[in-house]
Amino acid sequence: MNKERNTYFKQTETVSVSMMFILPILVLYEIGLFMLNPPYQNGIGAIFKILIKTMGKRFDTSSIIVINSIIILILIIAYFKSRKTGGIRALYFFTMLIESTAYAIVLAMFAYMFINISKFAHEYLNLSMFIAKESLIYEKLTLVVYAIGAGLYEEIFFRLGLFNLLLFLFARKISKSKVSYSALFSALLISSILFAFAHVIGDAAALSWKPMLFRTISGMFFGIVFILRGLSVAVYMHIIYDLIVFIM
Repeated sequence: MNKERNTYFKQTETVSVSMMFILPILVLYEIGLFMLNPPYQNGIGAIFKILIKTMGKRFDTSSIIVINSIIILILIIAYFKSRKTGGIRALYFFTMLIESTAYAIVLAMFAYMFINISKFAHEYLNLSMFIAKESLIYEKLTLVVYAIGAGLYEEIFFRLGLFNLLLFLFARKISKSKVSYSALFSALLISSILFAFAHVIGDAAALSWKPMLFRTISGMFFGIVFILRGLSVAVYMHIIYDLIVFIM
């Protein structure tokens, strides 16, 4: 039993296995984009918009599909790489879902104690801007697609990308290429602060201390899960948390 548990934690922490677990939700996101064609304007969406406009391209759903198609190709490569190391068990996926849900519930409970999260979601995240008011079903499905996109893009950008980049830079600066607790904490804190600021791009009214503090703390929570449990658990935890906030 202990050996099985250790194998689960060890395998689900790896990047290749994490990528495999992310593949189904990314495919679901692609289907949602194709069928609903929702606006994509969360913090990271805005960053991608700026980058694509800088390159002189029009930012629309087709641009996101191209980006995600490249990510899917990377995931397929990760699948074949994971097979060479012994493959993965399907049971791990369901165990990881349960684990991610538990972390998401903990964060949601903290959110409800710290701030009126329903009011926060609608006033500070401006969810109304995402939804064409056609029907309640369309509204809920659009929020599901938005939650999936936010969880995917934000964890890949802030945790897999920005956090690791900052950790590399701080490790070289603080501890001469060795990962120290100081470098780890510095990378975690700064990436979490930037995570908070990314959610208020184009909305200066949301720059009040309580939402910013909450986003920074939640960013650190996502970061700790990423450090200890890997990308896939952080992504699914983020998606499930957003679904709790947006829909329930």
